[in-house]
Amino acid sequence: MITNPNGKVPIVFLLICLLLLTSCAANYKAIRPEPEAMRHELNTGDTVRILTKGGKILTFEVVQITEDAIKGASQEILLSDVEEIKKLGTGTEEKASRKAALKAELKAAFLTLVLPMAAAIALVVVISKEGFGQ
Repeated sequence: MITNPNGKVPIVFLLICLLLLTSCAANYKAIRPEPEAMRHELNTGDTVRILTKGGKILTFEVVQITEDAIKGASQEILLSDVEEIKKLGTGTEEKASRKAALKAELKAAFLTLVLPMAAAIALVVVISKEGFGQ
């Protein structure tokens, strides 16, 4: 366990852990494979990723939504065959989503590399000033 000379966990360590936990985010919206949910959540032109009950993953742009199926330009998936639907976005939404994902990755890299190094340096400075082990 990481503790200071007083036997307590440093607040800096706890803050870093909290920041790392909050830096993760999903870039899609999960939708229930039910006609009512799809009518409210999906529109033609949306890009979807579908996991079938057979384990097949399909990604395509929605051309039409019916009571029992989702249709793309070259595929039609029956709702009864759908395990999970993820709405990835539309043209500009998808680009914005990719930008947001890149920013999140950069933030995560910063939080996982730079902040821990800064915390380690600060810890070394504190230990050297207090004369740890003397």
